[in-house]
Amino acid sequence: LASIYQPLYGGDKNVSEHYLAGRWTPDAVSPCYPRLTTLENNNNFRDSDVWTENGKYLKLRELELFYDLPSRWIDSIRLQKARIFVRANNLFSIDSVGIFDPEYIELGYPRAKSFLLGLSVQF
Repeated sequence: LASIYQPLYGGDKNVSEHYLAGRWTPDAVSPCYPRLTTLENNNNFRDSDVWTENGKYLKLRELELFYDLPSRWIDSIRLQKARIFVRANNLFSIDSVGIFDPEYIELGYPRAKSFLLGLSVQF
């Protein structure tokens, strides 16, 4: 299980869309979370399984694809080897957490996706 944060706890004024959409309101049909308030209300912060979610996930963290150029292409420019490559980091995550990257639960900024396209040559 992964612990999720309790909105407005300890003076924190940040609220995710996930919590905002699932909070109790007088018109809510089936809310998942307590009402949203900055007033003193210990009922909103009691230990409960409301504040946990299934933390299982599958993540593609790194991927590298490459293609070695054929020797007939590179012999004419006097190269021994030439390779085109693509590297990517943090491509996707399959999970049920819904609020943040389950691998990065410190509630900071999410890990960025990165892509690198390159050419490696040997003379």
